[in-house]
Amino acid sequence: MSTTVSNVTVGGLKVASTGTLLTKVLKGTISVTVAALTAGAEADVSVTIAGAAAGDIVLMTPLDASMETGVSVGAIWVSAANTVKIRMSNLHSSTLTGSTALWSYCIIQS
Repeated sequence: MSTTVSNVTVGGLKVASTGTLLTKVLKGTISVTVAALTAGAEADVSVTIAGAAAGDIVLMTPLDASMETGVSVGAIWVSAANTVKIRMSNLHSSTLTGSTALWSYCIIQS
C-alpha cells in the first residue's frame, strides 16, 4: 500500500511536508539555432525565455527530428535573468553545417 501526500499552499506546491515549495512553472516552445560546429567542438547557444532566473531547473527537448544528427546536448542552465544556455557538442568526425529546430521547454522555480 502506498500513500501520496501533497500540500498545496497559496503561491506554490509542496510535495510532502519536507519537500521544496515550487512557486512557478514556465512552459512553452522556442526556436533554437545551432551554428556550424567543427568535429569535436562545443558551443553554448543562448536563448531568451522571459521569467527565467538563475538557479531555476530547466528541461528542454527538440520537438522534431530537425536537429542535425551528431549534435549532443551536454547541459542546459539559466546563465542570467531571461537567458538560458544550451551546451551543444559535435560528436561527428566532420563539421556540422548548423540547423534550427523548435524546442519545448519547462522551467521550474522554487
